[in-house]
Amino acid sequence: MNIKHILWIVALGLVGWIGCSDDETLIPSDTLVPQIELPQGNHEYDTKIVDFFERTGLYILYKFEPRDVYFAGNLTWSEMYYDTIVTAYTFPLGDNLYVKDSVVYQTMLGRVQKSWPLGTAYKDNGLWTRATLDEENKKVYIEEQSVKAYGNFKVDEANEEYVGEQLAWIEEMFLNFYPELVLKKAMPMKIILGRNLKEMFGGTALDRSYYTDAYNSLIFSHGDESIENLTQHRKDSLKSILHTWFGVKKLASIYSFSDFYEVTNYYWAGTASKPLPKDYYRLGLVGEPKTVLLDQIQKGDLESYLKMITSNSYATLTAEPESGDYDKNSYLGILHPKKDVNQLIRKKYDILIRIFKEQGIDLQAIGELYN
Repeated sequence: MNIKHILWIVALGLVGWIGCSDDETLIPSDTLVPQIELPQGNHEYDTKIVDFFERTGLYILYKFEPRDVYFAGNLTWSEMYYDTIVTAYTFPLGDNLYVKDSVVYQTMLGRVQKSWPLGTAYKDNGLWTRATLDEENKKVYIEEQSVKAYGNFKVDEANEEYVGEQLAWIEEMFLNFYPELVLKKAMPMKIILGRNLKEMFGGTALDRSYYTDAYNSLIFSHGDESIENLTQHRKDSLKSILHTWFGVKKLASIYSFSDFYEVTNYYWAGTASKPLPKDYYRLGLVGEPKTVLLDQIQKGDLESYLKMITSNSYATLTAEPESGDYDKNSYLGILHPKKDVNQLIRKKYDILIRIFKEQGIDLQAIGELYN
């Protein structure tokens, strides 16, 4: 593999031209500098990665610098990091707080809820608590050290031993369903193959299922031995989440879904009430509306349909259900007349199938995979 493909990115700096006189050569501050080269190695999968780049212009990287994944534009940085904080409390001694045998006990309804030994005590993770008794003022001062996560996400480079298997999985459940033209138009510039992906949720760092989208990047986890433990059920769930995200966030901003939105009368938009679950199927809804804002109603409607189609086989969608009642936990028989009493669900289903087919995408084939 002799050809090298170089990713050029804009160097940070003030937009403008630097110069001292009319005679001097002016140098733009957004000078392009090389950052990443392909191929990154000489494995068999490197040939596949280079071929993918030559066909789509998109980079697949299993080696990367922090700037390749955490730079978020506008001089912002997305890398998650941890810091220790100390929280202090002051409690009055009383019925719900007492000291016994050098231990402070906090109770509720007669039951001990929490306890702290007087003085400084260290936990197994190295963090400490400190309890100080003020007998004169009948108070207890508590200090607790904890760890808080900041930023958005963190990911490690994939283990090269598993990159081939990881890439084959991503191709099978995602990339292979989309024509090159669609990928060129809608995909972020970089596909990052990583492992140990963690994301921030509500101020807490949690293990992410397997992917996150960042500034100009789509980042995958499971670039390690965990790829071998993914069950068919798990793969099906992850597949549906990814395709639904891609359809709602990327494709819906490029292609028109107006025919789909015109089927259901979103009469509750701008009002104080939403339809009841018993009316969802009759209205052509397959999921609960979360808002009364029209654009968000439509987005949620599209998301529900994409989730339905990409996570179920056609046989499941058309099977005869036991009843026509709304079931938020199952799409079984949702295209059957017993549930789809007004045939609006079928109409919207057919429209989506057609819209995707016009772009060379077999949407229902995504649902068949792993089912």
